[in-house]
Amino acid sequence: MLLLLSGSSTLFLTGCSSLSDENAKIASTISGVKNVFAPDTRVAIFDVVPHWTNRGLVVSGEVNNPEAKQVLLDSLSSFVFRVIDSVKVIAGPGGEPEWGIVRISVANMRTSPAEKAELASQAIMGMVVRIWKARRGWSYVQTPDRYLGWMDNDSFIKASKADAEEWTNAKKVIVTDLTGRVWQTPDQNSYPVSDVVAGSLLKDEGRIGKWTKVELPDHRTGCLLSDGVADYEAWEKNTKPTPEGIEHFAKLMIGIPYLWGGTSAKAVDCSGFTKTVFMMNGLQLNRDASQQADEGLDIPVGEHFSNLRKGDLLFFGKKGTASKPEKIVHVGLYLGDEMFIHSSGMVRISSFDPASPIYDPYDLNRFVRARRILVSSPQAAEVTAGK
Repeated sequence: MLLLLSGSSTLFLTGCSSLSDENAKIASTISGVKNVFAPDTRVAIFDVVPHWTNRGLVVSGEVNNPEAKQVLLDSLSSFVFRVIDSVKVIAGPGGEPEWGIVRISVANMRTSPAEKAELASQAIMGMVVRIWKARRGWSYVQTPDRYLGWMDNDSFIKASKADAEEWTNAKKVIVTDLTGRVWQTPDQNSYPVSDVVAGSLLKDEGRIGKWTKVELPDHRTGCLLSDGVADYEAWEKNTKPTPEGIEHFAKLMIGIPYLWGGTSAKAVDCSGFTKTVFMMNGLQLNRDASQQADEGLDIPVGEHFSNLRKGDLLFFGKKGTASKPEKIVHVGLYLGDEMFIHSSGMVRISSFDPASPIYDPYDLNRFVRARRILVSSPQAAEVTAGK
């Protein structure tokens, strides 16, 4: 971290070595507080920069946790003569909490407020997001899995707390087909209102024969074929992840193209694929492969992957050493018999077996470890108990 030093900083510190030690301690203190309150900046906001002026040490930036700011200032004040607070605790664009409800089938979340910026993740229609700040037609939002990114304001409708709660509590349907269309009338010869993808949430407005009337988050209305949706409350209550359910939905996605940052049935990256599969089986995973690698239980794979069970997550990259940390860059789902399914180019099945026509030596060579998410299943209980 670079600390900018003015010529009069010697009012507070004397000698180059003292300054160097002090700057190092300041940097270490900021890093330590960040590691406590925002160890993963993909899900927490902590952007703080210190610099010296003739008035003292100015600490500027923004955080989304007031406790993080207070701990930081208290820690720095314990050894710095004068700390000047310029850290903003953000709550929303207007200084108050704000929400949004995604209004299109798939809303892109980017690393900066520009269409040319890297795609970081996506949000699905009907998802309620927290808005932290806004800039030039974009909003910095946080999805229910706490992931942060910049979303085009046209992708969602702004909502008050009451609006968000009303939407959350409304009777809704969830789209269970991979993709679908909301039509203007209960007739596929009518014009579409919107496309939808698996996981989309819409208000349930009743049935017309084989159709379900729906209202979108932005109050557009239309009809969906009822066999492609389910009552959301019942689905949420009754959908439980099982190895068979995981395998079934994963295989439904075979052939869907790879897209860096993709998390929908239109296109997915590796962790977007596993996240979508588990989400449609009633379980939310974290967004990225390196985050998913901390979920569930570590499972020793055994010879020829014999300890693994259908639905286990496989992680790829580089194993940690004494001098370098582990690096996870890819994730897939184990299917049994040394086969796994993953998004690489497209969603496809590969094998660790050299005799298989779908043998994948590249991923075998970079395999790191496995995690079991379905720890409550009888199979998981056996392995956890050491059987």
